[in-house]
Amino acid sequence: MGTGLNDTAFYQERTHTTQCTTAHHLLDASTASRYTMPRPTRVITQDIIDAAIERLHLQSRHDPETECIEFTGRKNSSGYGSIQVKGVVYATHRIMAVAGRKMLPDSPLQIDHLCSNKACMNPDHLEAVTSSVNLKRAFDRGERARTAANNANLAKTHCPRGHEYSSENTYMNVADRRRHCKTCNRFRLAESRRKTKQQQ
Repeated sequence: MGTGLNDTAFYQERTHTTQCTTAHHLLDASTASRYTMPRPTRVITQDIIDAAIERLHLQSRHDPETECIEFTGRKNSSGYGSIQVKGVVYATHRIMAVAGRKMLPDSPLQIDHLCSNKACMNPDHLEAVTSSVNLKRAFDRGERARTAANNANLAKTHCPRGHEYSSENTYMNVADRRRHCKTCNRFRLAESRRKTKQQQ
């Protein structure tokens, strides 16, 4: 494997930590606006990046064959790097995605490792995508086994009531990680409000 990030210019060529919170510098602003998903509670601001960057330098190695910048520190049960900054644990690849202007600091999107290396932090290997896209790519690359239920759900283009699963009419529920129809949700909320008024 190659040397750590502190010993090469490789890292500096691929990350830009200044002004990373400016929305027009970031690639997923238009994508995120098309989806109604909860914003993460762990917003990655510039001070978080500044506090973490040196440790990420020291706890990494560069593989010249794959171009991966692999985090060598603590990893969670799923194999993703994690680092504690100011008492809060952050995913290392999400910090680097923001630092490399691949994702908004408060993005609700997930990060797809295009290299299939969960410990990789190279911004060139990271892409902000929706949960459904990330899952489909994992299936397509053979990283997760497909089941009959998976195939059936991915093939659905409309909700049970016939509304299209378009980007404008779909949101992802973090709790169950499934697609939900916005139109149906509006109907349910309206019905709930109607019943509440009747009971008053």
